Amino acid sequence: MVKSLNCMASRGLLFSLRQYISKFLILYSIFMYLFSLIISIAVFLCVRWCENTAISKALKGEMQIIRYPHKRNRLIDLPEDYSVLLNQASHFKCPNSSDDERKHPTLCLLCGVMLCAQSPCCQEQLNGEEVGASTAHAAICGAGVGMFLRVRECEIILMASKTRGSPYPAPYLDDYGETDPQLGRGNPLHLCPERYRKLFHMWQQHCVLEEIARSLELLNVMFPFEWQML
Repeated sequence: MVKSLNCMASRGLLFSLRQYISKFLILYSIFMYLFSLIISIAVFLCVRWCENTAISKALKGEMQIIRYPHKRNRLIDLPEDYSVLLNQASHFKCPNSSDDERKHPTLCLLCGVMLCAQSPCCQEQLNGEEVGASTAHAAICGAGVGMFLRVRECEIILMASKTRGSPYPAPYLDDYGETDPQLGRGNPLHLCPERYRKLFHMWQQHCVLEEIARSLELLNVMFPFEWQML
């Protein structure tokens, strides 16, 4: 009786083992089929990719390949002495007018272009609306975001859109460590690397809009100024 029970148990165990093995083999065959299918698709895509003319030239060394990492974007280099910028602004000629006395030479800190800002002679059409030279330039140079230095006023203008902007202290200080907005005191000004680095980080980290909102909140006033005409 005991022997028959042991025999039945061993047969049941053997049957279960066969079932497990058969299931494993079925799963293994399915896995191998899917793996071969993926390999065939990958090979097909690689062949199609290599048939591309540009890719083929790059693989053969017939064209220049972009090397990584790219050079990180940064703001332009400013002169250490502010009088250099004043001299540059004095030689600036408006491309659309000969009356340069009433112009506001404005330097784009992203690309270094000098613009004739806040003047009707250099207004342009942007989405069917008349805007100033700085606003039109910011739409092209910074996707609507701009950092401009108004040279004759010694003031930074931050722009985030056609209708949002705020003034910001220029990164130039006198011998007493103070800024000179509107050049009222007339003291010699020199570039402060720390302040300019702060401007760079603000732009790099996409915090221009946040700084504009914070500035308006601290001043608790909305400037009656048409930023789109800048």
